[in-house]
Amino acid sequence: MPEERTYDNDTNHIEESRNHALMPFVQLNHASNPERNFIAYLEQNEEYIDWWYKNGDNGKQHYAIEYSADNENGKSLFYVDFIIRMKNGHIYLFDTKSAGSDAFAHNKHNALLQYIKENTSDEIPLSGGIILQQGENWLYSPTSYRKYHRYIELELFLPTKRISIMAKGIDPKFVHYGIRKDDLAMIEAICATEDIDFDWLSEDILKAYHAKKVDVIEMSDSDTEEIIRNAIQKIRQ
Repeated sequence: MPEERTYDNDTNHIEESRNHALMPFVQLNHASNPERNFIAYLEQNEEYIDWWYKNGDNGKQHYAIEYSADNENGKSLFYVDFIIRMKNGHIYLFDTKSAGSDAFAHNKHNALLQYIKENTSDEIPLSGGIILQQGENWLYSPTSYRKYHRYIELELFLPTKRISIMAKGIDPKFVHYGIRKDDLAMIEAICATEDIDFDWLSEDILKAYHAKKVDVIEMSDSDTEEIIRNAIQKIRQ
């Protein structure tokens, strides 16, 4: 974390904060909603937090982790959104996302967990990962994302304590593509009716689903079923 930072007045503004590591807290004008909501959550729990720091988005002076971007360029860098030091000395490294917002979220999550594994110690205990908001809760996984795992274990990030849960109904595909659980069940049911392996076809269906969701915020059941049927037809051609 730098001792001081320089900000562009045209793209940033001073925001009220009682616990940011560098004061005053300067926020990007177009900060994402997940970032804004998570900052509000941290401020609400200041009594348990020593300090939190909003990392920069680029530049050698900011905290970055190398990850595989699944392309010809090999490795890329991503800048972890938040560094949080609790009053008990525990440090969390979190990158805020909304479901389906980042095609490389699972790569970044796994790279961050590997970094944590290699650098945690008794003196500086580290935890973290990609963190998602569900209602009033913030959830992250302490385990690596595996493409064909059916469910992922999640933990609630509660500054007062940690609660581990097995997230029934929260599928890695749901987190990655932002698909509704009801729609996921519909896809599985239609695949079963058509005698098609869901795991084999699901990537094609979910990519089409996510592409359409970018343009249509709320999709009807008929829209979803049409995407499924079209994907099945394409496979059978």
